[in-house]
Amino acid sequence: MAKLRTTLVRQVLPGFVASLYYYLRFRCLVHPRAGVQPSSRITIGRKTTIHKYSRIILGATGKLRIGRECNLQSFATIAIGDSDVRIGDHVRIGPSCNLLGEDHEIDQRDTPVHKQPRKPLGLVIGDDVFIGSNSVVLAGLHIGRGAVIGAGSVVTTDLPEYAVAVGNPARIKRHRGVNTSPSHVSAPTTPNGSNHLTGRPASSREQPEGSI
Repeated sequence: MAKLRTTLVRQVLPGFVASLYYYLRFRCLVHPRAGVQPSSRITIGRKTTIHKYSRIILGATGKLRIGRECNLQSFATIAIGDSDVRIGDHVRIGPSCNLLGEDHEIDQRDTPVHKQPRKPLGLVIGDDVFIGSNSVVLAGLHIGRGAVIGAGSVVTTDLPEYAVAVGNPARIKRHRGVNTSPSHVSAPTTPNGSNHLTGRPASSREQPEGSI
């Protein structure tokens, strides 16, 4: 009984406290099993949902602002550190994504990397951005409004508004709402024939844009 009580106090109760804290303050939904601590340095917009097993990692001074009606899927991580990260409205972040707000110095050969200074670079994600599952967005970048990042991409440079980027490193394939040829341009495919943005077979019926 004592062990159960300890487990409830240390592992279960903090999650419910955090969930209640963010709901009462911002009218958003933070799953009790999400790794999000109550903090005045985190601002979350109304109707935003943070799913279980996702994490927000704060440093000593960093701040996070997430806009309205966003969605952070399971196992996704936003690592803020001591920088400021801003995420716009209507942003979709797929499962197992990593958004980074800071980086490490690496140039000192006689010092282990983990002991070298951190570089707080920040990160800005515009409104209506879609980030496919298992993608990584590195620190110091600006992702323009309406950009789409394909699943499994590693974003190392800024993306302009409405760009569709895929790959490691991510490269811009086209822009939303613009055809690159007179005929319809289909989504790029991987060597196995699957859709590069969704991971589904190219022959399968496409889902509406914006789903993860």
